[in-house]
Amino acid sequence: MKRTYKLRILFLLLVPLVLSLLLNSCGIYTKYSRPDLKMYESYRLEDTQYIQDSVHLGNVHWPDFFTDTCLQHIIAKALDSNFDYRIALERIKEYQAAVVASKWAFSPTLNFNPSVGAGNTNGAVNMPYQLPLQASWEIDVFGKLTNSKRTALAALLKSEEARKEIETRIVADIACEYYRLIMYDCQLELVDSTTAMWDRQIETMRSLKVSGRATEVAVSQAMAKSFESQLQVPEIKQQIRATENKICLLMGEEPHPVVRSEWDTTELTEVFLIGYPVQMLANRPDVRQAEADLMIVFGNTNIARSAFYPNLMLTFSGMMRGDVIVTNPVDFIWSALASLTQPILNQGKNRANLKIAKIRQQEALLAFENILLVAGNEVSTALYNYKTELDKKSVRLLQIENLQKAASQTDELLLIGTGTYLDVLSAQRDLLNARLDFIKETYERNMYIIDLYRALGGGTK
Repeated sequence: MKRTYKLRILFLLLVPLVLSLLLNSCGIYTKYSRPDLKMYESYRLEDTQYIQDSVHLGNVHWPDFFTDTCLQHIIAKALDSNFDYRIALERIKEYQAAVVASKWAFSPTLNFNPSVGAGNTNGAVNMPYQLPLQASWEIDVFGKLTNSKRTALAALLKSEEARKEIETRIVADIACEYYRLIMYDCQLELVDSTTAMWDRQIETMRSLKVSGRATEVAVSQAMAKSFESQLQVPEIKQQIRATENKICLLMGEEPHPVVRSEWDTTELTEVFLIGYPVQMLANRPDVRQAEADLMIVFGNTNIARSAFYPNLMLTFSGMMRGDVIVTNPVDFIWSALASLTQPILNQGKNRANLKIAKIRQQEALLAFENILLVAGNEVSTALYNYKTELDKKSVRLLQIENLQKAASQTDELLLIGTGTYLDVLSAQRDLLNARLDFIKETYERNMYIIDLYRALGGGTK
């Protein structure tokens, strides 16, 4: 009777206290919601001739964007073998295990440590044994376990977005190096053809010298130009080898030749739509990671708040000795009363931890806002860079067309005796430089499209 009476008193003391704590801890269970941030209205499209649309470049998966089959093969191999990407996949598994562990925290724990001994009493062997059993279950009254689970889920989300960011970077880096490699191929082909042209010019100058219409200076000048072209060949081949090796490194393979397409299939599409700034939240992995960081520190702030309240642990213990069972099913009451005093004694430490958690939450919010600003800036810059190079394309083609005419005309004038070898040298030099510039600008247009594709969060699903 006395024991029953004491238990009733304990429950009468606990119930009002627990209800009071519950009423004061409602904020602990608050779920994360995206803050009301300033979203930028546009990417400064007033001078780029592009329009915003709900469907945009960032929604296109990389196999649909890069249609070159050789490039697709390289990217697929890289995503299968790249070490950074494989490490990211393993890290996702690590955080998945952490989520499972956070869910198991809601379940009771059971400890069972049997023991047996042996003795000899008056020639008789006896074997006393003990079967201790203890079970405990933490009741998540004040949200500590719930917020720990939410934090683990946010960390998993961040790891998945980190994997996507690595995938986007690998796709973009390989595409850049691939088109750079093709640019070098085209430059090498142009230099070889220019060298052959100067060799023909040498023969022409020698013939004109025999007829007295040119001097040895003209022959020497033509030969010097031929040697100048030949000197560019090893430099370009050196760049080709370095680029191939870099692509192999991105693929996680040893250096080897890289199969690629011809130049006339390398320019990316000029037709694409630009999404609204808010859509970057749904595409850019770095933006999602920044928001996942905000979710993590939000959960940590709630965990810091829950430290002001006691843990409620239900325990059951039992012991079997021989054929007797001794149990104590009400230990949880004494455990609960003992834990009630803990938050009171740690108020100063808990307040400091909560203050730190709030500061980190504000830091994460500022980092999130900064990522959004950087994203819009990158899109705006890539758009205008591409637009600038596109404007140069038509002018450069007209320049090359007129320089080709000038080169042909100077050759004809030289043959009929009204032109000089200096005119020929100047015209051929200008034509070669214009063609090299066109090749480089075509490559840069591709790079700016890739930059835009990456800035809009393209490449992944």
